[in-house]
Amino acid sequence: MRLNYRIFVLCCSLALLLLASAGFTETLTPISYAYDGVGKGATPANFPDTGGKELTDGAMPATTAFADAAWVGFLADTRDLNDAHPQVTFDFGKRVTPTQLTIVYLHSTTQASGSITAPEEMRVSVSDDGKSFAAPVTYTTFSSEPGDEIRTATFDLNSAKLSGQYFRLDFRNASQWTFLTEVSFATGATTGAKPAAVQPEYKPTATPPATTPAATAGQLVPVGYAYDGTGPGATPTTFLDAGGTELLDGKLPLSTAFPDGAWVGFRDTTKDATQPHPQVTFDFGKRVTPTQVKIVYLHSSTQAGGSITAPDEVRIATSDDGKTFSAPVTCTNFSADEGDEIRTAVIDLNDAKLGGQYYRLDFRNTSEWTFLTEVSFFTGTKPGTTVAAPAATTGPRRIAFLGDSITAGVGVSDPLHRYSTLVTKALTTADAKVEEINMGISGQALCGQGANYAADVLQRQPDAVVIAWGVNDEYWGYSVTQFAAAYEQLIIALRQAKPALPIVATTLVADYRFADCERWLGPANVAIQEIAARYGCQLADIHRTIDHQRATYYKDTIHPNDAGAQVMADTIVKAFAVPALSKTNMRFTFDQGDEVRFMRYVFHVTRTDDNPHWTEIQRLDQEGMVISSELPLSVRTAPLYNAKKYRIEMTDAKGTLISSTEVTPAYGGILNFTITPSTPVQAVTVSIQAL
Repeated sequence: MRLNYRIFVLCCSLALLLLASAGFTETLTPISYAYDGVGKGATPANFPDTGGKELTDGAMPATTAFADAAWVGFLADTRDLNDAHPQVTFDFGKRVTPTQLTIVYLHSTTQASGSITAPEEMRVSVSDDGKSFAAPVTYTTFSSEPGDEIRTATFDLNSAKLSGQYFRLDFRNASQWTFLTEVSFATGATTGAKPAAVQPEYKPTATPPATTPAATAGQLVPVGYAYDGTGPGATPTTFLDAGGTELLDGKLPLSTAFPDGAWVGFRDTTKDATQPHPQVTFDFGKRVTPTQVKIVYLHSSTQAGGSITAPDEVRIATSDDGKTFSAPVTCTNFSADEGDEIRTAVIDLNDAKLGGQYYRLDFRNTSEWTFLTEVSFFTGTKPGTTVAAPAATTGPRRIAFLGDSITAGVGVSDPLHRYSTLVTKALTTADAKVEEINMGISGQALCGQGANYAADVLQRQPDAVVIAWGVNDEYWGYSVTQFAAAYEQLIIALRQAKPALPIVATTLVADYRFADCERWLGPANVAIQEIAARYGCQLADIHRTIDHQRATYYKDTIHPNDAGAQVMADTIVKAFAVPALSKTNMRFTFDQGDEVRFMRYVFHVTRTDDNPHWTEIQRLDQEGMVISSELPLSVRTAPLYNAKKYRIEMTDAKGTLISSTEVTPAYGGILNFTITPSTPVQAVTVSIQAL
């Protein structure tokens, strides 16, 4: 046993030498720092920095809850990015030239009505005397993807060549709240380094952790775990799990640098998904039925030549004896977007209905390296679980209409003709009057609404909500990603407060203010429909029903006239009468773009001009779909098909067989097929059956 320990220490030392020789970073520690910004929100308010050390003490928050004492929170009362915002100045006591800056921050789409977000930008300036600062360098690569996560942004300072005794970080955030926990500077190489292939002796252990962190509400804590896969990369090699406790100890890495001791690294030398890959088996000591598993992992676009990535998938299998395991359930919701971040995947296990004493997680990654730091299991509803809205037992009585000038009624001849008034009139009966709550704000965008927007809506006490935001988000220059995130945050906030609240999402009318508006509206409308499906909303596909008929339905370049408002109202009234979209009731339409992505399906359209051409997808699920398309279409399915072979049959509207083909899924369970349109256009039913 002592010999093995010496071998372990020797090999770890060799690994560290190799890492150092490869040019890894050296931390630069400031002697102090101060919050010296001016203006509202320039210093921590309700969530102060105890003793002026929390940004450099290496202590990470235990959870994403913003009330955790390790968070330093700034309240920005101004929405103008040019006004004074939180500033922190670090004093190194001497002139330094860091090459890397790492910020650990909180991004939450569920807390505080979605007002706690990643900074929109950070401006870094330097000084030798602490008084006169150089012109700032602006960095914007913070991740604002939806989720509740402790995230890390690592910035390469090499090209900026910043040098000085004082480094001022000026954070700009128009979403009101910025929460930070760690800021670290380093010097040395920042990119291109490859993990050393040193492999010290390692024996996996299933002994209980020496110190098990206290479980949060609903958390299921294993008594131990073991790395029991076989084959190359099946157990940690160079980047070991010290004592078999690192995946459960609640300690997150201080940075995205993969040599950080809190990371457990697996090296996959095979690209074949059928071969053995890293496996971790958790023993709970008794039979349990978790409803959620949370995995914290590293994704890096810059380190090790881009070979450290999010897992492609994890396959979860269960057992009561630790020997015979059930068929695995495959989960693929890991984020592979560009960036250097500590990321969290929250996997909903409700539909899988898994149960057992042992849970085996089999990670598949074709990018070579997988780095994990925490795996936790929960029972009950946790943040991140999608809650579908139950069908309303009675019609709405108070409807809040959210949107811009179209909702406010610009374009119609009289307020009585605006679509919201027409909807409430149509839904009013002799027995029950429906009250209209019109919250339209002319000239505004959803992305520009305040942190309390959802609370303001709920304060009006609606029992149904219609969302018609979007066209001004394009006008004011917000990206589709920003708009979709704001849209999703709004729905999450409404759902959390009132889980049964009916929400009608409306697609956007065509915009003729600029020639390129449709390039934005196409993917935005697809995003609205996907969010509606994921969060159980009714869909009013106004873009489809208005259908670019400008001469008939428009007052000007953007506002519907009386006739257009009537079409909008009719579409919304019909939406209230049909079941909400869901993962088992998916449908959507599009008329723009050569490539359209929806719920991980990819649709490629062969276009010969820039004119709108409609494609409509109905009854989309694992068994197939119904497609009506004016143009040739190729389909790449979501990764759902794990049998060896499938038969894809296509039939026309009369049930006549068009084609029948046997296909073998591509890697990951993906199928491909094409649709050739007919004249006139008719629906084609695609049936997918395992052989």
